Amino acid sequence: MVPLVAPDRTLTVRTRCKGNAGVQITVSDCGTGIPPQLIDRVFEPFCTTTAHGLSLGLAVCRTIIGAHGGTLSATNNPDRGASFHVMLPFYNTRFRFGSK
Repeated sequence: MVPLVAPDRTLTVRTRCKGNAGVQITVSDCGTGIPPQLIDRVFEPFCTTTAHGLSLGLAVCRTIIGAHGGTLSATNNPDRGASFHVMLPFYNTRFRFGSK
């Protein structure tokens, strides 16, 4: 991985309602992205590009989000960096977007 200088370290968090499906949370950075050979394995335990750490964090996150009926996925951004997408259903299933 190539170290980035401080001004290049930007993290963006976006939320949006996906109609009755729930809420999407996207966290994007402007780093080096996920190596193409790992993009399909990034949520597997012990999948890493670093020498330190257990590399269990993303697997644990996906398990917790899944336990709440949600999904977690990752994509590389077109220009640079990566985005992680969390989709969570509404907790109160009686709520529908636009209803009172």
